[in-house]
Amino acid sequence: MLTLVCCIAGLSPVCGQQPVAFNPLESFKQVMYPAGNALRTVNGKPGSQYWQNRADYQISADFDTLSRQLKATQEVSYFNNSPDALSELWFLLGQNRFRKDSRTTMLTPLNGSRFGIMEFTDGFVLEKVMIKNNKDGTWSKVDYKIMNDQLKVILPEDLNTKAKLSIRIDYHFILPKNGSDFMGVLPTVNGTIYQFASWFPRILVYDDIEGWNTSNSGYYIEPGKLKYKITVPSECIVQGTGQLLNPEQVLTKIQLERLHAAKKSDQTVQIRTAKEAGMSSSRPGPGRLTWHFSADNAGDGLFVVSKSFIWDAVKVDMPNKEVVMAMSLYPVESNYDTWKQSAQTMKKVLESYSKLWSPYPFETSVNVAGPVTGIGGPGVSFIHYKSDGMANGVWSKINHELGHSWFNMMIAGNGRQAWMVEGLNSFINHVNGEVLEGETAFLMADAVDWLGKAKPGQSVATPYELMIDKNFALLAYMKPAVALNLLRTQVLGKKRFDDAFRTFVQAWKFKHPVPADFFRCMEKETGENLSWFWQSWFLNDWSLDQSIENVKYVNEQPEKGIDIKLVNKGKMVMPLVLEIIEFNGQVNRVSLPAEVWQKGTEWTFHYPSTTAVISVKLDPDRALPDTDLGNNIWRGNASQKKVPAGMTAQTVLDRYFAAIGGKALVLKLKSAVLKYTRGEGKMLYTLEQTASFPDQYSFILDFAPLAQPLQKYTVNGENVNYQKFGAPEELNAKQSLQVKLMCRLFPELEMNTGKHQLRLADSTRNLSGTDVYVLFANENHAAGRAYYYDVKTGLKVKEEDLMHLDPDLPYTSMEMAEYKLLDGLMLPYTLIFKRAGENETLLKGKEFKLTMN
Repeated sequence: MLTLVCCIAGLSPVCGQQPVAFNPLESFKQVMYPAGNALRTVNGKPGSQYWQNRADYQISADFDTLSRQLKATQEVSYFNNSPDALSELWFLLGQNRFRKDSRTTMLTPLNGSRFGIMEFTDGFVLEKVMIKNNKDGTWSKVDYKIMNDQLKVILPEDLNTKAKLSIRIDYHFILPKNGSDFMGVLPTVNGTIYQFASWFPRILVYDDIEGWNTSNSGYYIEPGKLKYKITVPSECIVQGTGQLLNPEQVLTKIQLERLHAAKKSDQTVQIRTAKEAGMSSSRPGPGRLTWHFSADNAGDGLFVVSKSFIWDAVKVDMPNKEVVMAMSLYPVESNYDTWKQSAQTMKKVLESYSKLWSPYPFETSVNVAGPVTGIGGPGVSFIHYKSDGMANGVWSKINHELGHSWFNMMIAGNGRQAWMVEGLNSFINHVNGEVLEGETAFLMADAVDWLGKAKPGQSVATPYELMIDKNFALLAYMKPAVALNLLRTQVLGKKRFDDAFRTFVQAWKFKHPVPADFFRCMEKETGENLSWFWQSWFLNDWSLDQSIENVKYVNEQPEKGIDIKLVNKGKMVMPLVLEIIEFNGQVNRVSLPAEVWQKGTEWTFHYPSTTAVISVKLDPDRALPDTDLGNNIWRGNASQKKVPAGMTAQTVLDRYFAAIGGKALVLKLKSAVLKYTRGEGKMLYTLEQTASFPDQYSFILDFAPLAQPLQKYTVNGENVNYQKFGAPEELNAKQSLQVKLMCRLFPELEMNTGKHQLRLADSTRNLSGTDVYVLFANENHAAGRAYYYDVKTGLKVKEEDLMHLDPDLPYTSMEMAEYKLLDGLMLPYTLIFKRAGENETLLKGKEFKLTMN
């Protein structure tokens, strides 16, 4: 659909475009939407004359578990609500993908692929195709043609607008064992699991954009009523799309009682236990049973057959006071400790989505374990039976697959625009993950990092069939999810975004929106022109490179503030967040809208600092996929000045002791405890330094959720001990030498002993706008360190390991600021702490205690 839709909507996707220099006229170019009309309004909502055709299905099927043949009769009632007279109807024959001569078979790589064809069948075998005479109710044969995986039914006379007709199709097919990860067969100890998808000829969508979507390569359904009956051996359980209409005919008395109890229970009720899954007495007597299901607004359906299932159920409370049933079915081979929680997970996920966006649209929700990795259909999800409680396990898969009930079952967009299915769903998955504190399929931070490095050469708007395989996860799932998350958190704000997004969902419930409808609705509901955002994230393959070009003190006086010059180098534009840390310990943020780039590539603004500025950092939370992180931080200029004559390493140390209160007072210390923290609750990060003078020290890094400290170093004279997560670790000689200096509260006392080679650099350096003396200790040794002292005040402002590579050291660099007086000594109450391979962490003094002799 995309190529035509984009042409109509003026949304032309760019494929293979490489980032070039920023041009405001291009990046802020207005997206040209089509003129609003009575079908699709300028507000991005359905118009007064919006129409949509409808297909209702009644299917009766019989499944033979030995031959794996499903034989069925299907009656489709088709309602033509369009203004056009239709001379034919088109159906998708999903099982035909498994034919040897199918296009999907021909497009499967030699080494296979997840959705490629690994097993052949005859596909749908059509026994009869008939049309019903609306006048006398009789059935007669109708001409048809099979074209690869599509069925064209040639009508004997046009189906006029506002008219309906009925088509009957008798067919059978063999369920493939390897069903391209959409369906399949899994043997288990208590019986085989048969998962069905694409199991009936499904009417294609006829819409106002393309007419018949015969070229559709994505999932695109026409919501309608689905009623079906499945006859199987009595030992089997059937579950799938829709509400079970005849439970009293297919369940035992005790199972029926449990099912009724589950409808009223907030606690999980086991309809069939693990013990019962292996007992023939847990099913009605011999023979065959017919299971009858019904669902409104489905348009498609999934179901499963097996005698191996444990069956859990629980009620789900909707915001509109209605009650839904959540059910989870799985074999004993699944991880029981994890899967026994799955019904409760479904309950929480469904209730959360319903509260956030719109009530869940079906009467039941079924999650089934089997051979399929993960797919979602109307009211049903299949996930792999070996999924567990680990990363991308049961919780994240349930969260994702149930999310498809909103996108794209309820919001029935064209799957050819993959982002309108997987991207919108992945976004709401992450919002739900935040609300419920659950792990999603991927972390936003990881996706942002990947986007900053990736060069897909295609845009998010690339049609599904043209999307390169290696780009699919990035462009269909990750990039649109990151984009919408940033639109919500960095551009619009959560409330404004959520209100607009909720309006879009309500407006297009069980309808067919296109990209322009979404873009327009978000703009009109928020009052923002977001063309720059859609251009940057969806319609083009652009990259982001925002940089700090220069920072200057006004009249070279820190107390008069700083002027910060920013440059946008990539084509993508985004709002800016800058974090500014001053020497007085103040940490402030400045936010600037994306529109600062409308006038050109540069923007300069004033920040009212009152002391020297330690650092200015763009995007401090790493929320944006910036391609060059090196130009996102400022820590001073490159200016150097020759050290004055007579200034020595010893002089610098003497000035330091004088600045903090005198060496004599330092030598009077008996003990000390300095505790610095960041965050709170489960996110509390603590650095604690203790000392019993003269030669006992400890340095402890702790993270609240962990039972043991991340790292703990203790120094007792010449002895150094190191523990990681509570377990002892060995340090080599150079590490021990460094740790002894790093654990000391005042390593300058150790430097005065003559045990270390000291050298004062010939020139001062500018560190965060402050001129500093640089003192090297053991410079030519593998344990070399550098110490930086303010030329004006004598205070130490930084120390660092010259190698910056060792993760077993307490830190690679430490910056000190916000010196305050305590018992006559000046101590830093702000630390900027960095470990090898990690981002910087800013810590604030929490608890200080000094004891004097």
